[in-house]
Amino acid sequence: MGLLTDILKDIPLSANLLEKIRTFEEEIASLKQENAMLKDDLHQAKGEIQKLEKRIEELTHLPDLHERDKEILRYLFRTDVDPYPASIAQSLNFEHLAEVELRLNNLIKLGYIRRPNSNVMIGGSMPEYRLTDKGKEYVLNNLL
Repeated sequence: MGLLTDILKDIPLSANLLEKIRTFEEEIASLKQENAMLKDDLHQAKGEIQKLEKRIEELTHLPDLHERDKEILRYLFRTDVDPYPASIAQSLNFEHLAEVELRLNNLIKLGYIRRPNSNVMIGGSMPEYRLTDKGKEYVLNNLL
């Protein structure tokens, strides 16, 4: 029995009034349970909102890329190119291979490109670079 029923147990009450008290206590218990479930739902919704706000922030506040970085992304977006630093430097008229490598490393850190093979030269071949899905999305949304 509920708290109110316990308090009123020694007071003579009609059966009708006792039934109403039990009904109210059941409703209170049901509302408390519903309130707990709604609090859980609210907590989960707030978590989802935070995730979505973070995603919006990521999508709307893209880092400002240097024009040369953008050229590299456009270049790697094409399918008919050699994805190697020397080819990128030559095709995009970079004066120094070191600048291309620096820009490629920066684009890797930002998540726009990746190296499918080793960073170290193997058998005389240079590492190749490919756009990640994030890089492709950036090019499609901002550079075409």
